[in-house]
Amino acid sequence: MKNTADIFCGVFFLLICAVAAWSVSSLPEASGVDYVGPGTLPKFAIAILALCSCYLILKGFMVKAPKKYLPEKKVFLKICMVLILFYLYLASVTYLGDYFLSMENPVFLYGGGFGISTALFLMIILPFLGRKNPVEVIAVSLITTALLIVVFGMFFKVLLP
Repeated sequence: MKNTADIFCGVFFLLICAVAAWSVSSLPEASGVDYVGPGTLPKFAIAILALCSCYLILKGFMVKAPKKYLPEKKVFLKICMVLILFYLYLASVTYLGDYFLSMENPVFLYGGGFGISTALFLMIILPFLGRKNPVEVIAVSLITTALLIVVFGMFFKVLLP
């Protein structure tokens, strides 16, 4: 018996990959001196997602479907809370990004709204997902945020909100 939910999700994500690949195809190629162009990271991410989608489809044909599809009430509430927290994170990134952008002399050179919102989001979500050590939570939050700002803000020159 096949797992139709996995097959459906795999096909759905393959369709998303097709739309994303069509969208990324209009990005300019790398220049003569550069190995990496603006479309390299999206193409790589799309390829990984497509491979995972194909694996999900194959697994759907090989593994039996579970008898119960819905998660337990406690797990479902946790999923809803994570989605609400993620929405609040996106709203705070936008609000703080606009706020810092409107300042005459901005306090942060690289993504102040992004940095503050991301660090706070991670500090809230990590304990919620099971990490209890406060030193670990703070360290992971700050190091992850700093790495994202360095890699995307300074190295790739992406304007962070």
